[in-house]
Amino acid sequence: MIKHPFNISKTIGFENIKTSNPIGVGVSGIFYRKYHKGSGRAKYTFPTPVKILMLVGKYTDPKENIDTETDKKLISNLTGAAKPKIVEVTSIAEVINALDNNKFDILMFAGHSSTLPDGTDTTIWLTDNLKININQISNQIRNALNRIDHPLVLAIFNSCDGIGIDGQLKEQGIRIPYLIAMKARITDEIAHTFLTLFLRYFVRNRMSFQMAYQQAQNGLDPFVPGAGSLPILCVKQAIMPNLFWPLGRNRYVPYFGVAIIIVIAIIAVNRLPSKLESVTCQADTKLISCYNPSILNLSGSPIDQSIQKKLKAVFTENKNIVDDVKAGKIAEKNVIKIALSLTLNDTSSPIYETAISTLKGAIYLQDEFNRNPNKKLLILIANDPNKWDQARSLDVTTEKLNKELIGRDLDAVVGHYASKLTYYTLKNTFNQKELVLLSYAAAATRDENAQNYSINQLTQKHNRTYFFRVTNTTREMAQLLAKYFQRQGIENIALFYNDTELFSSSFGYEFKQTWKGKFISQDQSNISKMTNEKIQSILKQANNTNNINKTAILLCPNSFIDDPLTSGEIKNTETVMKLNNGRLLIGGCSLIPVYKQESINPNNLVAAVAWSGDINSPNITPEQRTKFVSLKNYWGQNLTQEQIRRISLGYDSVMVIAESLSQKGTQSLQQYLINRTTPFKGITGDISFNDGTGNLGSLGSDRIQNVSAIIKPKCLSTPCENWNGQWKTEYNN
Repeated sequence: MIKHPFNISKTIGFENIKTSNPIGVGVSGIFYRKYHKGSGRAKYTFPTPVKILMLVGKYTDPKENIDTETDKKLISNLTGAAKPKIVEVTSIAEVINALDNNKFDILMFAGHSSTLPDGTDTTIWLTDNLKININQISNQIRNALNRIDHPLVLAIFNSCDGIGIDGQLKEQGIRIPYLIAMKARITDEIAHTFLTLFLRYFVRNRMSFQMAYQQAQNGLDPFVPGAGSLPILCVKQAIMPNLFWPLGRNRYVPYFGVAIIIVIAIIAVNRLPSKLESVTCQADTKLISCYNPSILNLSGSPIDQSIQKKLKAVFTENKNIVDDVKAGKIAEKNVIKIALSLTLNDTSSPIYETAISTLKGAIYLQDEFNRNPNKKLLILIANDPNKWDQARSLDVTTEKLNKELIGRDLDAVVGHYASKLTYYTLKNTFNQKELVLLSYAAAATRDENAQNYSINQLTQKHNRTYFFRVTNTTREMAQLLAKYFQRQGIENIALFYNDTELFSSSFGYEFKQTWKGKFISQDQSNISKMTNEKIQSILKQANNTNNINKTAILLCPNSFIDDPLTSGEIKNTETVMKLNNGRLLIGGCSLIPVYKQESINPNNLVAAVAWSGDINSPNITPEQRTKFVSLKNYWGQNLTQEQIRRISLGYDSVMVIAESLSQKGTQSLQQYLINRTTPFKGITGDISFNDGTGNLGSLGSDRIQNVSAIIKPKCLSTPCENWNGQWKTEYNN
């Protein structure tokens, strides 16, 4: 099977749509007045004749090759108890006129439609180039529901990926009693087979509507394996009246057999699909689309709904790209396919905001890059739980996620957050595929004690590195913090870090290699295991030095790979800041600004970060400022300095990959990144991995330019009261 980045079987959305009745509750009074009361569930029989209005799109592009003639013949052969009217529509005016000027019990549409992967914004294509939104005809549908004579009872959208229609109507208070739509892109054979079987059971065999629907679903699989889950029934409430076709002479038999033969003939024809098309649709209710799902979410927790609107921009752009490839408007070789690995389902964790900010930078970059008519950037969002299982060394879900990613037809991956997960993922997964991983956050340079690995060992294969990062490392940040302490006249350091975890251990190691002053002796270096009494003892010792103005605290917890509600490390980091209460100067690593505002004591506190995020700094070039202003205008939001920092690093990460893939020529991506001597122009400044003379970054993949900075809380008073969470630049490299 040809794989592509969006050919996935598990993602978010519509997990229980067949049982959740997404159309809501409440049936119109006119509907209830017509049903029969009797034993068991109420019944409703369509009036005779059953009036059917079938709207059919018109398509001439041979690449689309949508066969609506079979649908038309199936409906036109329903005579006797049925009175079908088939209208070919090529404009919104024709659709409105057809809906306004006809009475119908059943509304059908045959053609092409599509829904964004988050289940919103369904588009109906009337022609190859003309599309409408269901909201444009909502008034006509509302009027049809409210008619006394032949009110609308059933709608069937026998077209691709129309599952968002019922949700859009529901938002406007419109609820069709019964609605059938396809939850994914479908082929002609699926559309024809389902309609054929449904009419056979409902019209000829006079089964109830609900039973006919189920039988038609079940009957799809023998013809198209896995397709039984694609037709979705949306009803207004959990218990609906049984719906029946009226008694009468129905002419339908001559065509049913022919239709099945046609469908079988269609199935027998094989064609080679594009890599951007799915060749199979698994019977999986978590599959948003067999065609263009944009989220890979293997974790048990759903992605928080608050992020859906932000993801919608990615969904829309991805879908447009895939449509253009299918239509032959752009060659697939000109589509850049990357995965963006983020932690999106744990809103209680401080890294959630980091993920959102990084995502915003990537979304803007995609929008900016795709203005190029010749190259397009397609992004798969991978929801990485960012957890560490001590028993197995790597979280099961993270491990599965990364194995899924290397199985995709991807050009590169941008991620992850925690250094520990990033490096061991490289060693165990990405290096095997020789797939480039570029990080916006992983900063550790070495593993001091934890696993006895050097980062070189973890990030290289056959003496080649496949790991790059736009963030500066713990080396640059620790050296800058040591330099800042010296400028402040600090001579003694009380060191709080975790020598058993990669990021914290790396920062502590690099600081100790640079620091020329003294350390306050302590017998424990793992902040996660310290008791309150131990923390108090170290702080007391620090305060008992000859001159507390010459004593400072270095505070560097590890990356957030633990539950913030139970993590001893997070709790103890907050305790150090609380107990110190602004007395001694605290120099934190880049994790400190990620902590929630209410957890930080802003007094006498600084932090070393990979980039200041201070767009008004005199060190910022006009080009950087212009890029940032465009990004800010795109989102239309006031951003904190921390958000600016994360958004900019996210933007720069995706920019480096996208620009490289569009310019690398015959070189591999890895070779291009190593050999390129002209710096990339990012929001955070120049970015290069080769200084122009053949010298590479410290690990062969690190950013050469040092843009790290010391930042401090932006306070309006001393001591700092009513701090609003803003930071400002204190010291640059």
